Amino acid sequence: EKSRFASAEKWIRNAAPDWISLQFVPHSFQCKGLPFSFLKFLEKLVEGKKLHIMFHETWVSGYKLNSLIISQLQKYLVKQMVFSLKPNLIHASLPLNTTRLKKNGWEIKCLPIFSNIEIAKKTKNYNKEIFRIGFFSQIDDSKSIVNFLNKIADQARLIGLQVELLLIGCSESRKRKLAEKISYSQIRI
Repeated sequence: EKSRFASAEKWIRNAAPDWISLQFVPHSFQCKGLPFSFLKFLEKLVEGKKLHIMFHETWVSGYKLNSLIISQLQKYLVKQMVFSLKPNLIHASLPLNTTRLKKNGWEIKCLPIFSNIEIAKKTKNYNKEIFRIGFFSQIDDSKSIVNFLNKIADQARLIGLQVELLLIGCSESRKRKLAEKISYSQIRI
């Protein structure tokens, strides 16, 4: 970590930018999403520069003890980051994160980002009888999501469609948990 920040510091010094834009995703800086040492190094990197922070993610959600603890630590980290770095501009890419951050009294602007994933062209193997839903990253197996998916499956079945749920970047344990809660006969994971 020290050598990465030394390289970044050298690059910033040579480039001499007026602004630095931090694209914040907690898990990209530390495997559990708790990059506390990152904040210490970051203060030195942005010193004397205008700072923009783009919150692509803020903190995890969940009802289990482990998720609650990590969520509280991530909230604390985000607050400390904004307090100590005093960014000139803050954006969030999702309305949920904008709302979460505004609750701290900060001026946040929502800046939706476009997808860099191409729209696939229909192939000969395209099945018009399947309605696909994709979730990128970790999906919550909360009652509201399960109910939502089951309602979609019910509506799709009424018009003759099978629902297929694509979980992209989701752990196998989360897939199994979700599969146990949804109607297997209606949704294929």
